Amino acid sequence: MAENTGAQPENSAISFHEMRSTIEEKIDDVIFKTFKIRNYDSKEAQKWCNDNSEIIIKLLQDINRDLKYTANMIILQKGDSGFHMSASCFWDSKNDGNFSKKYPFEDYYVIVNVFGFARQ
Repeated sequence: MAENTGAQPENSAISFHEMRSTIEEKIDDVIFKTFKIRNYDSKEAQKWCNDNSEIIIKLLQDINRDLKYTANMIILQKGDSGFHMSASCFWDSKNDGNFSKKYPFEDYYVIVNVFGFARQ
């Protein structure tokens, strides 16, 4: 049996910036597996947002538990209305970061916005 030395896991010193490509890859995988076969359903969209935001947070914690995270998801039916979104933060740019991406599907968009903050 291995001895527990109480040391931090190897990934504890990884900044959000250093993890960004891994984060994008994992979130892409979740979004495409979940939404590529679904048509827009206004009765289900809120549940999809809730469930997948939680999945993304758990995924991020598995990558690095040393950061705190927020995940926002928007499902927007395609149509004639406009939509604009912005986010801003005051943070430590060396350790903190964010990821935003719009995923187009046949009759809707999924927009994901994730922030990771060092626990310092």
